Amino acid sequence: MVETSEDHGLPTATAEAPPPFTYSWDFTYGLGPWTTWLPPSVVNEAGGEIEQFTRLQAPGPLDANHIDGIGAIWLVAHLSTPTLGSPGALNLHDAEFEMTVRGTDFQANGGKLAIWVCRYVPETGLMENFYVGLQVTNWANTGGDMAGQVTDEWTTITLKISDDPADWTYAGNYQTAEGDIADRYVPFDLQQTLSHVDATLHLVMLNPDPDSAPSGFLDLSNITIRTQTPAIPDGLSGGNPEIHYGLEDQVATGTLNGASGIDMQHAVFTLVGGSAVNGVATIDPETGAFTFTPPADWYGPTDSNGYATFRYTVSDGVSTSAPITVVVYVGGINDAPLLSDRVENADLAAGQPYGFTLFKGSDIDGDRLTFEVVEGSVVGGTLTLDPRSGRYVFTPTEGFTGAASFRYVVTDGHVDSAEKTVTLTVHAAGDSPATKTFDDAVAFLVAGDLEQWQYWVVRLAETDPNAAYHYATWLNDGINGITQDWGLARHYYEQALGASSDVNLRLATLYVGGMGGDRDYVAARALLEALPNDSVAVFRLAILNDLGYGAPVDKALAVEGYMQAARMGNMEAAWNLGRRYLAGEGVAPSMDDAYFWIGVAVKAGVAPNANIQRLLVENMALAA
Repeated sequence: MVETSEDHGLPTATAEAPPPFTYSWDFTYGLGPWTTWLPPSVVNEAGGEIEQFTRLQAPGPLDANHIDGIGAIWLVAHLSTPTLGSPGALNLHDAEFEMTVRGTDFQANGGKLAIWVCRYVPETGLMENFYVGLQVTNWANTGGDMAGQVTDEWTTITLKISDDPADWTYAGNYQTAEGDIADRYVPFDLQQTLSHVDATLHLVMLNPDPDSAPSGFLDLSNITIRTQTPAIPDGLSGGNPEIHYGLEDQVATGTLNGASGIDMQHAVFTLVGGSAVNGVATIDPETGAFTFTPPADWYGPTDSNGYATFRYTVSDGVSTSAPITVVVYVGGINDAPLLSDRVENADLAAGQPYGFTLFKGSDIDGDRLTFEVVEGSVVGGTLTLDPRSGRYVFTPTEGFTGAASFRYVVTDGHVDSAEKTVTLTVHAAGDSPATKTFDDAVAFLVAGDLEQWQYWVVRLAETDPNAAYHYATWLNDGINGITQDWGLARHYYEQALGASSDVNLRLATLYVGGMGGDRDYVAARALLEALPNDSVAVFRLAILNDLGYGAPVDKALAVEGYMQAARMGNMEAAWNLGRRYLAGEGVAPSMDDAYFWIGVAVKAGVAPNANIQRLLVENMALAA
């Protein structure tokens, strides 16, 4: 990060001048302290307008935490303001956000490219004595859509951050799926949020429709923030570590800066033993030249990888510095995708279309892969292929029998995999190929032959509801070699109704979230109402009654549902119920009942993360 200002005495910008405090990040070697949910890779274009930059592949995973509010979001880049490499909490009143960006085959698909600000909420009311950091407010700058300014040429986009409420949308949460755990996101005053962004600053893609994800690539060279007042260091931010750079699968090299107060003509550098994190460091004691070798295929920081760091001291024989922290930002490099090695050959009957889903390959970078048929490779018939899901239909040429085939590759948009040949043996009339049943497929599973189990589930999904259920679940979750596709998941769950109560629960989730098709709260309610003895269904129906989705708001009926589900052993319902007793919402307030039900939830360890666990404990203490 480069930090500059004209005057550290809190200067005021004029109408012509930009805000005076500048924080800038160069993305030549990755995103530095900014992280992303879009697979990143450093790209070198020799002779280009900008020769090296970081490319992000859209869409990346969906962040569904705000489906009930603003809708679907995709996290392009985000800076955690209390972390290393951040200047600290930002005052964004009358500030500017600037980025140098290019789209490569980029499509917003109706979405907005906007900044999103998060502040930890000062706790009041029921939350008054809680630890700061339990709850966050989220505001999206929907009036500052930058998607239309992204072109196939490098462009520097400067957004003057407005504090007009008409330009902002409170993001909401996903209470229909999460219950009161969604209370980690709550409303808070916009102006106070903008004045102290102490959680995260995001660049996001927004769309009410989860099925309309962005596609293509966003190429980023730089992000710059300009503010009227200096950032306030918090946590690890503002620590000013020594920064160096490297690339995935390469040894990072450089020369250490040393320290003030040390005679560098006589300096001796010493690596602090055991200090290297996410790599191996060496230091030349005389010159300060260092090497840092990250693990294979490692880059970071990311939300999961953490930082690559080491520490050293420097001495001139008289004075020795305190340990100096070095952060090595390691940019990702694109790796070629790999094909699945599963057998995809099949026997089929002449004159009949045959459908199957190709197993997805793998990509260590997490890139979204698409399927492509090799031009001119189809033999013995015609083929249609969905490039996203890998679902294809092969129709044999009339009168053709014998070995038909086609070849395909998977691509990450950068490079293609090797080719793979699929052989389809077409049998003449009277020589129909042997078929298998779902019980036969289960026998493969019992025997431990997972590949044959998965192969035959896909083959049987059109005709067997049990196979349809399993295939839909793999489509829904993107597992077992199947590419995630909510639209197909809906289709096969609907075919599988009656096979398992889990079909109702999963299909209701897709209906409520608007994933794979339109939102349909009424249909979701019907699916849940059909499971009166299922604690999860009862709990989720109570949430819909609480919120008034698919029927009028009925807080008392919601409490009845929470009570029923809690008595059936659903601990999330127990927490919701305890909080209703605490607040007197839908039921008369009762500290005894609140303490009991929240205590049951705490004992069961229902909370999904440490902050929510603390929230449970504090709720219980408040009720005691």
